[in-house]
Amino acid sequence: MAESDNSKWLEEGPQTEVTLLVEYHAKVIMADKEIEPEMFSKWGETDAMRAAYKTSFYINRCRPKIKSAEAREALFRKRTVDQILQEGFIDSTSDYAVAFRGLMIAQGVPASFLETIDANFVIGEKTHPGRAYVRVFDKEKGIIINPEKCEKINSKFKLLPHIIIGEGLDAWDLGLVLDRQGLTKYRDANLPQLLDDYERLIGMKYTYEMDKIACFRRANGFND
Repeated sequence: MAESDNSKWLEEGPQTEVTLLVEYHAKVIMADKEIEPEMFSKWGETDAMRAAYKTSFYINRCRPKIKSAEAREALFRKRTVDQILQEGFIDSTSDYAVAFRGLMIAQGVPASFLETIDANFVIGEKTHPGRAYVRVFDKEKGIIINPEKCEKINSKFKLLPHIIIGEGLDAWDLGLVLDRQGLTKYRDANLPQLLDDYERLIGMKYTYEMDKIACFRRANGFND
């Protein structure tokens, strides 16, 4: 994507409004001198990558996770970045991505919210069905970040087993209901395309994975 096109990803979404509180935390991150350059030098020396590492590190250092499954379910995708920062805890990868994107755009760095589905879930295995990531735009490059693990992901292939199914300003902007039930409905409605995407990403290098997809196609009446 050209640099001139990245301005869209500086827009606020319904969950990622840059309030005074969000601005305050963004300024704290920008002024943080505790993170030594060698800690994030492997991410790249650009301003966008420095901001991405510092923001991911800040969220993980300051935002504890919820322990209770019931509490997580009650709050799943129901909060804005302002509310997440006010309440001081994280309930899901969606929260990480919302908080991260809101703080990045508050620092003037374009970023988008990514929805993914687990490829193993697509072919019927019992696993966590999805995960949220953020794409940070560094000039002409779009670089995927996992803010929960403070991890830079250099390609869609390295994102596997997760397959991108949506990109927007935040989860509410995308409007997908992606709890386990919602992801199951999405998978069932888009199964042929998801199988094609999975095969295209893994290519022919991983015969075991290709065999699993072929078996799943045959068992479910899809052509190999």
